[in-house]
Amino acid sequence: DLRFALGFRNEGAKLRFNVKAPDGKEYTWEGASTVILDVPGALPGNWTYTVTDIVLPYENFPFTMTVGEKK
Repeated sequence: DLRFALGFRNEGAKLRFNVKAPDGKEYTWEGASTVILDVPGALPGNWTYTVTDIVLPYENFPFTMTVGEKK
């Protein structure tokens, strides 16, 4: 199992978070605060992700992206 976490402060931003599995399956979330996306039975291989701004409260709005194995 994999866990993807997109962390950011609730300051009026809205972000789109997209994760793509090695087999092409996509997981998408859109919102205004931190999200954790669990992928049970995640396939081995190269995973990719993108974070797209929809609304930002100011230039260079910070966020953190963490990927790990769910225990």
